[in-house]
Amino acid sequence: MNLSSVAGQLGNPALDEIAVRIYIKRASEAVTASAKSKAVAAGYELLVDPVDLELTFTHGGKNVKSGQLKGYAPKYIALPEGIDPNRITTGVIVNPDGSVFHVPTVVTKVNNRYFALINDLRSSGTYSVIWNPQDFEDVQYHWGRADVNNIAARLDLKGNGDNTFSPNRHVTRSEFAEIVVLGLGLMRQDAPQNIYPDVPSTAWYRNAVAIADEFGIVRGYNDGNFKGGQQITREQGFAMIARAYRLIQSEGLPSQEQIASTLAPYADRANVAAWARADVAQLINAGIIHGNGPKHISPKAQMTRAEVTALIARMLKVTNLIDK
Repeated sequence: MNLSSVAGQLGNPALDEIAVRIYIKRASEAVTASAKSKAVAAGYELLVDPVDLELTFTHGGKNVKSGQLKGYAPKYIALPEGIDPNRITTGVIVNPDGSVFHVPTVVTKVNNRYFALINDLRSSGTYSVIWNPQDFEDVQYHWGRADVNNIAARLDLKGNGDNTFSPNRHVTRSEFAEIVVLGLGLMRQDAPQNIYPDVPSTAWYRNAVAIADEFGIVRGYNDGNFKGGQQITREQGFAMIARAYRLIQSEGLPSQEQIASTLAPYADRANVAAWARADVAQLINAGIIHGNGPKHISPKAQMTRAEVTALIARMLKVTNLIDK
């Protein structure tokens, strides 16, 4: 939490002069009713009535909120008695209109009571827990089945609308940006201003790209455009995942010696672009990249939906943001 920023908004008093107030209460009846209605329409089950969390700081009659945190903070929601902990798909942030976005969640047990441990960068919000199992027909015998169904159940992926997923279809830059932002629990309705001239305000991926840019996960091309319709290569996807990983871990890039040592076993290491070498090495060391076949990275190959899903799942598990 950036306490210096909080103090600055209050006139820079000593920290021990600032009152901290934490409000935890049931969400309003209107928000709860909207959330339940949205759940029915979207096909998931709301397991817990939404809970409001608000953190405020007060000094001299002035109140401020802390805003976004510097790192992921755990928030615990006790699961109602009688709910099978295996029926917890994920925690969610509930928007004012009742719609929800995924936030990375682990089910944990404290003193014989099960809790949804929600990992989030927000200091305030309305939270709940959902049940949304998925089992796409066309991944039944696919190597990515477990990750695809797991990440889709967390509302981070969309199927084709007919209980299929198309795991081998290639992914565009805009699709990738949305999956990463949703997976990290960064999606919100009040997205920042878009900086890319080729991303229309009406584009379905507008908010995802703006938020991914805000957190330094995506970058445009030298001409200033984002080129969201362009299919993403494996090394481009690795770079985005590595930036997301560093957002969670606050870990620096490996040294040139470490990069060379990590990439040495891969036969096609020379094909990795110079700008992507550090990112690729970091993800290999973290156990997020498993290669493509026997000791091949295939950096220029186009990335598939199943590959993206596996990367997101491994990153969230390695960083302990979701259940392993």
